[in-house]
Formats: sequence, structure tokens, C-alpha cells
Amino acid sequence: MNTREIKVQKQGWIPKKERIWVIVAIIIAALIMLWELKGLLQLSLTTLHSRQFEHTFKGFGSNARIALFFVLAYYVLLLLLQCYF
Repeated sequence: MNTREIKVQKQGWIPKKERIWVIVAIIIAALIMLWELKGLLQLSLTTLHSRQFEHTFKGFGSNARIALFFVLAYYVLLLLLQCYF
């Protein structure tokens, strides 16, 4: 094998110029998850074991739904930009 074929085989899963953004996104996601977990752990046990259980987690579900919307919208916009440019 020549050196060009070896370089093609050694290319990683994430392109080299996008690795920093992937690492930053992972760090931000981990920080948000830890921050929300800290907020969840500060709730009292009586709140968790009450009949109004769904109201306790309504904020967490709402944040997750908004985050999912942004992630899916990002891929749609990325696809549109690649098609037109």
C-alpha cells in the first residue's frame, strides 16, 4: 500500500476540523445534564412521592422537547444548505 491509502484508512470517525466542535458540544451537553441533575437532586422526597408527580418533571420534559427541536432543525437546515450551495 502506498502512503495515500494508509492516510485514508487512518482517518477517524469525526473529521479533523470538526473534532473541536464535537468536543465542545459534548462538554456543554454534559454540563447541562449535570446542572439539571443537581436541580433534580435538590427536590424533597415529599415532592417526588406526591400525587402531582407529573408537575415536578414538566419543566425537564419541556426543556428536552425544545432541545430535540433544535437538534432536528439543525440537520434540516444543514441539508438545505448543502443542497443549495
